[in-house]
Amino acid sequence: MQQDSINKKVYYKEVCLQKHQNSKILSAKFVKDNKNIISIGKDDHFIKLEQQDKEWIFKEIILENQQIQCCTFNQGLGSFIYAHKKGQIDQLSYNQEQEKWVSKTIRESEGNQILELQLNNNSTKMVQCLYDFAVILEYQNQEWIETFSLNETFTEDECIFSTSVSCNRDSQEIAIGFTDGHISIWKQINNQWQINQRMELHQGSITKVRFSNSKDILVGTDSKGNIIIWEKSEQTQKYELQCQYQSDKNIETIYFNINSSILLIGEGSQVRILKQIKENKWVFMQTIEVKDIVSCIDISNDNKQLLVGQNNGFISIFEYIGQ
Repeated sequence: MQQDSINKKVYYKEVCLQKHQNSKILSAKFVKDNKNIISIGKDDHFIKLEQQDKEWIFKEIILENQQIQCCTFNQGLGSFIYAHKKGQIDQLSYNQEQEKWVSKTIRESEGNQILELQLNNNSTKMVQCLYDFAVILEYQNQEWIETFSLNETFTEDECIFSTSVSCNRDSQEIAIGFTDGHISIWKQINNQWQINQRMELHQGSITKVRFSNSKDILVGTDSKGNIIIWEKSEQTQKYELQCQYQSDKNIETIYFNINSSILLIGEGSQVRILKQIKENKWVFMQTIEVKDIVSCIDISNDNKQLLVGQNNGFISIFEYIGQ
């Protein structure tokens, strides 16, 4: 992938920098026609911001003093799904009748700490990344039931653990990253899950794996700064390498826009913005700098606003200003 050290063109300009959390921001999302932001602190509050006269102001604390391990936002539900440190899973949704955000428990703790969780597009499957395996849950009769365990066999001497998980757009494939630097893609065949492909990188521990929600694209990053984009071949039905980029910073955040034409990558205190200009070709648009380590990213559905949460509790908001 061709790149500049810092792209000189400016597409997004920072318009707001605020601090409301005293801990790492696990998730921050534009909601309600991009006029509200919900910010979730790891060991802190759930906070709502509101845009008034082009200014972002603090509106209210939704939940206080939470101890959250991980969090994801599901577009289909319009809800945040988050796991507490002891394994309980809750859902935060906007209640139209009460005109407020309300929380409910959707699964009691099973005693396992959940490193990461993801829901599929139609909100019928949930995949959880635990320390040494992943589990699939399905929504049946108004509750989440564990249906499969995705467990690779390693020897005790290998000390290999899972780090990140993602399910693809049709829920038939699940990618799991591991500390030894490989990624396994599990595929559901005849109602059974089996490993269909392995990416043997082995340069650093896999930090993130993410499928696109709208295309057959998989992105993986590792602790050595490698960013790799694969796309599924129509001929082989396997994921083939499209491009690879080397960063000198640790990468913990990957985010696609709604139609997967823009890829946002958090590298240390920077966000790299990549755009797919045609099939199999990605180019760098811009690199933006924030105050601290990037912990989460969101982009509005119209791509006009960009939101960056950071480890120190700050949120930066950027607006698209064109070329």
